[in-house]
Amino acid sequence: MDKEQGLGAGRRGVGRRSVLRAAAAVPVLGTVPVIGAGAMTSPALAQTAATDPAAEDLQGAGFYRFNVGSMSCLVVSDGGMSFELHPTFAMNADRAEFADLLDEHFLDIDAGPFTSNVLLVDTGERRVLFDAGTAEAFGPAMGRAVANLARAGISADSIDMVVISHAHLDHIVGLTDPTGAPVFPRADILISDAELAFWTDPDLAAVLSGLPIPPDMQAGMIASVQNRMLPLGNRISTFALDEELMPGIRSVSAIGHTPGHSAFRIESDGQQLLHLVDTVHQYVSGLRRPDWQVAFDVDPEMGAATRQRLLDEVAADRVLTMAYHFPFPALGHVRPRQEAFEWVPVAWTW
Repeated sequence: MDKEQGLGAGRRGVGRRSVLRAAAAVPVLGTVPVIGAGAMTSPALAQTAATDPAAEDLQGAGFYRFNVGSMSCLVVSDGGMSFELHPTFAMNADRAEFADLLDEHFLDIDAGPFTSNVLLVDTGERRVLFDAGTAEAFGPAMGRAVANLARAGISADSIDMVVISHAHLDHIVGLTDPTGAPVFPRADILISDAELAFWTDPDLAAVLSGLPIPPDMQAGMIASVQNRMLPLGNRISTFALDEELMPGIRSVSAIGHTPGHSAFRIESDGQQLLHLVDTVHQYVSGLRRPDWQVAFDVDPEMGAATRQRLLDEVAADRVLTMAYHFPFPALGHVRPRQEAFEWVPVAWTW
């Protein structure tokens, strides 16, 4: 099947000139910094020791297979680390209340788990990867997506399309290597038009300066877009939020985290998966208190409203759900609990 077949009629090619012209307005920064211990003062990132997963082709070697109807799917771990979770994931919460909630779930507020997981969907005609991982941006404990794809028998050059949910560095740095060469050499790159417009806005640095995150992280965000995504300009196309990207795959507006943040609905043969991506970051606090605001949300109030809306939906419809930063394999269901929600992980299928 030709790569252009099956895309929604609203898909718009960005084109190399338009992307590079927009990029020219953004201040050029240095290479993407490695975010390591102490790089963030709120929170302070503390790298956990990394161990190389077993190379055998088994569940648990960094990937997890499942199906949505006739579509073959794969969650691939990009690795994990730990850091202080407050105030990053609960800016408007009392620290003691946040700590008590985590303690009920045997989690340490000062060294909470933080993982990343990418989703691969094989439609039978295309291999579609949702986000590209961190590469080297968060140090050696992360950036495992390509290696774990290989463990599952999936080569980077077999990927037909990479759909970017939003352009934070832990989702896009893995698009290219440090020289700017594409990691997925055959893949078209899709991103929402609102998201691309935001990250190529000449006033981007001023907007990010209003977020409660350190200046080096703000600079790293801009640099990652400038150096790791925009060089692929002639391969980037945009879509509108809530648009069908191809049969069985639809964007779902999840704005607030960023102005063009997209979740994704995967449907086949009466089965469904809703990938929330970064609508929810922390699997306990984000569900028990969806009103608690996240430091990385450009619009924290909108982020909280979007979180409530999508959690209401998946809980009511009992839909299989994925979230990018939930514990591997990041799949499960959301159920109501005491006027809020709780996470029920999938029973691991061997």
